[in-house]
Parts: sequence; structure tokens; C-alpha cells
Amino acid sequence: MVKVVKKFFKEATMNPVFIGGCGRSGTTLLGAILGSHSDCLTIPEFQFKLNIIQACNHKAHFHTYTNEILKDKRFKIWRISVDAENLQENLAKSAIHTVDFFVKKYAESINSSKSPKLWIDHTPTNMKYAKTLLEVFPQAKFIHIVRDGRAVASSVMPLDWGPNTITKAASWWVEHMAYGLAAESFLGKDKIIRIKYEDLISEPEETVKNLCSYLDIEYQHLMLKATGFKVPFYTSAQHNLIGKRLDVTRLNDWEKKLASEEIEIFEILTGDFLKHLNYSLKSHSIRLTIHRVDRVKFYLQEIYIQQLNKIRNRLRFYKSQIYKLN
Repeated sequence: MVKVVKKFFKEATMNPVFIGGCGRSGTTLLGAILGSHSDCLTIPEFQFKLNIIQACNHKAHFHTYTNEILKDKRFKIWRISVDAENLQENLAKSAIHTVDFFVKKYAESINSSKSPKLWIDHTPTNMKYAKTLLEVFPQAKFIHIVRDGRAVASSVMPLDWGPNTITKAASWWVEHMAYGLAAESFLGKDKIIRIKYEDLISEPEETVKNLCSYLDIEYQHLMLKATGFKVPFYTSAQHNLIGKRLDVTRLNDWEKKLASEEIEIFEILTGDFLKHLNYSLKSHSIRLTIHRVDRVKFYLQEIYIQQLNKIRNRLRFYKSQIYKLN
């Protein structure tokens, strides 16, 4: 089987689809849904692709970029074998060639028997670098997935990465929403489509059919099972719902998990962003700013939890490397 896969992927030409949006907005879920299609291959988050692009733009520094890529934690999560000589050989050709090399190596590593037309990258920051990605991959298409910022905040704050307080989560969500809206404006309707996480959960068939039409692939009912991507062990805990039935009852869990004060502060700090995206406000606060004492409280809390999370994150990565050896 592996020999057949290698032969096919050596000859295959695939176009990329870049999913992006704020973290915890459903980028991985959407990747798993599209990856369930027979014409699509979903890869792990490809955060080091920008290092590849930089390396090809500054070929005098090949050795530096090669070391950075091979030492990158996100590359190690892919669990593929690439040595420095092999990597430099590909970098000497082009960024597209090198990225294609990594995609095919990943396909070989999972013994994929597909003949895909598209490879799917669900790195949330893809919207931030949409112009660069389009310049390198002119045939690419983009998907901007949007989720209620209060749900994003509720989801991300307990994790060992990202913002830890409601004030930081609010600015983080607005920042990433701005990247996405800017990408929509720059790329235009032929190159990018926006979908809502809530629509993906509450109206999955209609939403996925629209995506398939945009990507020029036929809708396949098995896509709704979202089993087209095996989550790396490193991120398995935070993606424990991937591959399970889409649950519409969880959409408003944030209303129970966030304190009323947190909801009010988030709505104050994000201004009209929620309303612009057709999300209803809950607190209806008459305040335009938050109290200085709250700013100080959340600032100190953010610093404290941030230090604890550095330890949590290192332990999680260490466990993933032990799992890799097993």
C-alpha cells in the first residue's frame, strides 16, 4: 500500500485550501469535515510553511531556516522523517515544491490511499498571511470561519495557550477577526468564502454543500461525520469532539460558563464587532469602558496564569514526544 501511495503522490498535482479564523472557531473541525471527502487531504496545522516561504526568498540563509524548520515544535507534531539535506534540496527549487514535498510526505506517513485534488490546511493564522499565501499559491482558495467571540473566549481561556482572561480574549478575538475581514476585502468573493461556526453545527448539510460548490467538488454525505483528519496527540485533548456527532446543544454553552461580568466586559471591549457579525448582545451594558480596577485585576491574572501555562504546555509537548516514541 505504501509503495502505491508514494508513486501516486510523486506524480500528483494538488491545489491548497487555506482555512483560517480566530483560534477555537472550528478550523480543525472544518478541516476534518473537508478531509472526509475523497478529493481532499487534510494535513496538520502547517504553521512552519511561512518559514519555508522565507527560506526560498532568502536563499543565502538556507542553513538557518533549515535548522529552524527541523527544530520547530509544530513540524515535530507531523511525525514525518525529513533530514536537513533532503529539506535543502527541496528549498533550492521553490516554496511550492517544498510545501508539496511536505504534504506528500504526510500522506505517505498516514498511508493515504486517496487521489486528492485539494490539500486542506486549517492553521488559524492563515487569514493573517492571506496575501503572502496567494502570491505563492495563486490557485489557492480560502475559507474564513467565524464564531461568536464569547464562545471563543469561553473555549480558549481554560487552555494552556492563548488568552487567559476575558479582557485579553476580547482583544485577541477582535485582532483575528480583523485579519479575516481584511483578507475577505483583499481576496474577493472568487477566492474566499466566509462561513459561521454556528451554521456549520446547526445546518451542517446546507453549509457543507455550499462549501463544496465553492470548492468545485461534489458533496458527499460522509463528510458530516468529520472523520477526515486524525488529530495529533499533542492537541488531542482540546480537539476531543472531532469525529463525534455535531451537537447543536453546545452552541450556547458559553452563556453558562462565562460569568455575567465577563460577558458584559467582552461586549464592552469588542464594540460593534459582535453586532456587525449578527450576534445578539446579552448584557446590553450602558458603559463604554471597563473600570480601571478591573483592567489591573485581569492584567495581573493574565500574567500569573501565563506563567503556569508555560509549564503546562511544556509538559503536554513532552508527553506527546513520549507517545511518539511508543
